[in-house]
Amino acid sequence: MTGEFLPRSDVPGAYCIIVVTSQRQDFKSREYVGKYQGARAKYLGDLAEGKIFKLKVRCALSEFNLRRAEYQIHLFSETGEQVAMSNSRALKSLTQEEFQKFQESLGKRKS
Repeated sequence: MTGEFLPRSDVPGAYCIIVVTSQRQDFKSREYVGKYQGARAKYLGDLAEGKIFKLKVRCALSEFNLRRAEYQIHLFSETGEQVAMSNSRALKSLTQEEFQKFQESLGKRKS
């Protein structure tokens, strides 16, 4: 996935979460058998106001129907606060448990 962010304010310790939602399909019968949802987090670092950040993310996911997939990108600051973007549908604060989980995950990836 590639894209660009143009922050309207500084975002220290930014990271994004990419969510892919698609219909799960049985490849033998070709019938749809439910939903598939996968998510990955990527540490971005400090984003500066007015400076374009080019996003390039590559991650492994289970098989999904590419033609019926929906993609969402959520941007967060280092404190776990979600940053509104032009395509934001709604903002949702992370629970303390979710925030800790992502912090631990990102800490491993930064080093």
